[in-house]
Amino acid sequence: MYIIQQTRRRVHEATSMPSPKPDKKQLVITMMLIYENYKGESRKDLRDLLKRANGDVVGALTRKIMMNLSMYKQYYHDKLVNPVPTPMDMPSNVNQGGSRALTGGKPFVV
Repeated sequence: MYIIQQTRRRVHEATSMPSPKPDKKQLVITMMLIYENYKGESRKDLRDLLKRANGDVVGALTRKIMMNLSMYKQYYHDKLVNPVPTPMDMPSNVNQGGSRALTGGKPFVV
């Protein structure tokens, strides 16, 4: 719960937007990766080790959420704010070569 609250608070402070809760799957995967990195650390001061690991988890989740928000903002801007203009109607290709009648005399000159 602490990690989720801290992540949402940091994202809100950085973007001044309400942040979504991180997905549980994303949270578990990030925690596993961070804790795997701390596997070789000395466990004499376990409290400090856990604080540093949780801080790294919060930082990683914050970066991921902010990156997702920036991509969503760009998508929203491209699709809704500045939509692609509709192309102009193509002119109908009308061939007028056979519609003109030959005038004056015979059509073939001998």
